[in-house]
Amino acid sequence: MAAMTAWDRALVQFRAGELLAAEEILQRAIDQAEARHGTDSAPFAEACFDLASLMAAMGDHRRGIALLRRAVAAQVPGEEGARARLTWLMNLGEFLHTVGDLAEAEAVLREGLAGREALYGDEHPGYAFGLEPLAAVLLDAGRVAEALPLVDQTLGIFWEHGHPRVAPAIGLRALAIRMAGPDAEVDEDPLQPLGALPDELFADAVHQAISRAQAARDATAALALLHDLLPWVSERLPRSLRDLHAAQSNVARAAGDHDARIAAFLELSALSPDPLDRIEVQLGLAMAHGDAGEHADAERVYAQAVAAAEELGAPSLLAQARRDAGLYLAERGRRAEAASLLADAVAGAREDEAMEELGKSLIAQGIFLQHGGDAAAARPLLQEGVDTLPPDDADALAGRSHLDAIDGGLGCGCGDAERALAAALRALVAPDIPADLLADLRIQMADDGPRMDVQLAREPTDEELERLDRVLQQGLARLRQGAGG
Repeated sequence: MAAMTAWDRALVQFRAGELLAAEEILQRAIDQAEARHGTDSAPFAEACFDLASLMAAMGDHRRGIALLRRAVAAQVPGEEGARARLTWLMNLGEFLHTVGDLAEAEAVLREGLAGREALYGDEHPGYAFGLEPLAAVLLDAGRVAEALPLVDQTLGIFWEHGHPRVAPAIGLRALAIRMAGPDAEVDEDPLQPLGALPDELFADAVHQAISRAQAARDATAALALLHDLLPWVSERLPRSLRDLHAAQSNVARAAGDHDARIAAFLELSALSPDPLDRIEVQLGLAMAHGDAGEHADAERVYAQAVAAAEELGAPSLLAQARRDAGLYLAERGRRAEAASLLADAVAGAREDEAMEELGKSLIAQGIFLQHGGDAAAARPLLQEGVDTLPPDDADALAGRSHLDAIDGGLGCGCGDAERALAAALRALVAPDIPADLLADLRIQMADDGPRMDVQLAREPTDEELERLDRVLQQGLARLRQGAGG
């Protein structure tokens, strides 16, 4: 059996949840490659690429960008080095796209496309690989007229060569057509190429199109794409109808289309044989009715969800249903009913030791009481909720912010998000750094993301400083994910 590579060993740690250990394995691989081969070597650039891939898996594309820049800058000799650099360039462009730097993403992808044309010609799948992400960047930049010919060319090349990348290309082209509207001058169904695909490739194309729609910045066009998919999925892939309607509910919410969102939840309910799944769908449907101003329907569906969870004896789901219904009634000014539901959510979750729901319910009840002017009763609930949940949980972050408001004498104010993030980050990194190293940590929000102000209690060793930076950056990435970006 071949020895495990650094990537293999890092992947084992990553899957076990040991993120810092995984990162340190790949960082050591970079350091060793640099020491043995230099920064203009394939081993060095490949090691940087591996760690960048891990950063992407962790949701930390910004640090991944820095690593990919090092890979791209490596002057790796030979044709293999040139080919590899094109891959690194494409990934760099895609990472930049992910963090919203569309201008640099476009420049990087155009550089890579020129290199692909020189290496492969403009009719080779290797060239189409560079066209596809460039077209996606242009679409997100709103430059649909420029993107359309690129997506047509991408699909044409992959189709001509029978390449499986036709699957994502079909969805990208259909989205571009819907974004163009009447200007697209396309008479047929934008998804018409699906009809010629074999079953396995058809399924891949459907799932790629659903993913593309959920990631699109133009929610209205994305919703139209999902509508276009419906007859295709109904006829050839009915097992994926639930995925499609779930995507429709999410995209319709982003598009502000209440009718489409409610319709999607109703379809999901009809397709949910599991009663637990149906209750979760009901909670989504109730929220959708509330957002649409259909308050009688919202109240009715919330009550149905609570009753169904009680009948099934599902403690976690019952706590969630009571909490969601209570928060809705609180927004409607019906505080007595809300208080009863929120208290029941806490009591039920505590009795059944449903710890995640307990933490979330404690924070919901604490915020409710704080906003009602009873900070003294709110504080112990918020503190217990924060202590129960992981530091990077979104509800825990909200709880910390409200605790800060109470401790700062702000009454029912929602606190200082920067202080809450800093407190959560300290809790995240504490197990991985020496207890006497960190004196203070503050976070400031800036246009390009949060910035850390770190004060140390003593002079660190080089190794401690390197580890501290890695731990802080990783913790910050986890907080971004927990807070929804």
